[in-house]
Amino acid sequence: MSEKNKGTKFIFELPCQNSELESITADMIMNPLIETSKEYFIKTAGLRLKDNMDTYFSNEDELMLEEYAVFINVKGVINGRFFMSMSQSLIKDLMKSIVLTEIKEEDEEAYISDVIMESANVILGNSIGKISKLSDLIIIDTPTFVYSKDAFVKHPLKILTSKIELLQGNINISVVEVKSRNLIS
Repeated sequence: MSEKNKGTKFIFELPCQNSELESITADMIMNPLIETSKEYFIKTAGLRLKDNMDTYFSNEDELMLEEYAVFINVKGVINGRFFMSMSQSLIKDLMKSIVLTEIKEEDEEAYISDVIMESANVILGNSIGKISKLSDLIIIDTPTFVYSKDAFVKHPLKILTSKIELLQGNINISVVEVKSRNLIS
C-alpha cells in the first residue's frame, strides 16, 4: 500500500505451523488473567479479596462496566480486546498504594487514568507471559481509558468476563475475540 509523500507500507502475513495453537481454550486465556489480577491487587497494591469469593468467568454478549475502564487491543495469533474496569472506591485505594507521593484531592483525577492503564498493562503483559504457547505470538497495543457511570460493552461475539470482588470494590476482567482464528474453543 503506497501513500503519496508517506512511502510504501508492506504487510506480510505468515502462516503459523504450530499445531499446538489449535487447542487453546478459554480457560487457558482467562485463568492466567484472573490469577495475575489477584496477585497484582493483593501483593502489589495491598488490597484484600472478599471472604469466600468464587472465581469464575462467564461467556456473555454484553458487559456492564464499572466506573473506570481500560481497553487494550491484542494482536497476533489471537486478535481481540482486553477490558479491565473497576469501581471508584477501588481505584482510589489502588492509587494510594501505587503513587508514592501524597495526592491532593483536587489532583486525583489527573492520576486515575495513568494508574488504571498501567495496572492493566502489567496484568495483561504478565498474563500473556504465563501462556507459554502464546507469549511470543501476541502484541499488546496502547491502553485506552474510559470513564462512565452506566456504560456497557456489547459485541456479537461472546465476551469472557470474570468479576473479582475485593473489600475495596470490584474489578471486571474481560476478553473478547474480535477476529476469530478458531483458536478459542
